[in-house]
Amino acid sequence: ARSIDELRKTLADNAVAQREAAYKGAAFNSASAALMLTDQDFNIRHVNPAMISLLTRFRDQIPALAADVTAARLATMSMDDFHADLGHVRARLRHLGDKTVSIPIAFGDDRVALEISSVTDSQGEHIGLIMEWADVTQQWLNDAILHGLEEQQLRVDLDVDGRVVYINPNMCKALHRDAGALRELDLNALMGPTPPDAPRAADILLSARENRLFAGQITMTGSDGTQLVLDGSVNAVRDSSGSPIRFIMLARDITQSELAIRNAALARETFEKEQSVVVEALRIGLRSLSDGDLTAMIDAPFAGTYEDLRTAYNGAVRTLAEAMRGVVENADNISNEARD
Repeated sequence: ARSIDELRKTLADNAVAQREAAYKGAAFNSASAALMLTDQDFNIRHVNPAMISLLTRFRDQIPALAADVTAARLATMSMDDFHADLGHVRARLRHLGDKTVSIPIAFGDDRVALEISSVTDSQGEHIGLIMEWADVTQQWLNDAILHGLEEQQLRVDLDVDGRVVYINPNMCKALHRDAGALRELDLNALMGPTPPDAPRAADILLSARENRLFAGQITMTGSDGTQLVLDGSVNAVRDSSGSPIRFIMLARDITQSELAIRNAALARETFEKEQSVVVEALRIGLRSLSDGDLTAMIDAPFAGTYEDLRTAYNGAVRTLAEAMRGVVENADNISNEARD
């Protein structure tokens, strides 16, 4: 009877183990992650459909898979068929334990992240490895883009209430303020006093909240009172329901170029005013001359280089007046001599 009970228990334990194996097998095969199981010698034992799909995309970069990518084909291969020099990888995995090793792999211009973990039996003995492959090409590109933006632009992250949760060193430098002093400030306090015609913090957040994006110039005031002009955008990051959960400001400091534009506009306006004064003074003077007034001098000084024009005009009027006086005197002399 005891033997029968032990047999029943063994059969029951085996049934439980089979169910557990079935569950784990189903989870392995239906996982969206690309998974591969190997033995201790890196011989491939199992791959799931996601793994086959991933390797199919990169088959042109893996000579051993040029002909076919199937579970049966992969089961005859080892990791040495994927990596020309697996020695250093084996050395890293020799004492893996319960840790996970991450290894980047390049397939042409694409990037794959390989995470390797140890598989142990019921006694805790190492029997193989489970490898998760992930195509991180887009993430790799995104990280490069974000790194470039972080290095080149001014960035502020705001929570849904418009309070600073992150501010990068470029923005801190532009505002001449420490990051610790700026965190948790709302956007209005961060921007400081702004000109009447500049967009306010509330307008910027409202536009980003309702339209997903605010784009244009943003005016801020630094701790030293210097006014900054930024050109950039505030984007709303939304959850799956479409509700904003964060705002990200990315901008360039265009203060100097904007100042140059304003100075150029002011200089042009000044030039046009000075030119108008010169033209009007010459118009009046020439009209007086045409009416026979040979004393029509321009007394008010002209601005800048226009003063030379006033001097030349007045000199010409004097010369003309002297010439006319000479003509009159000669005429008088001739008239007197005729009478004599």
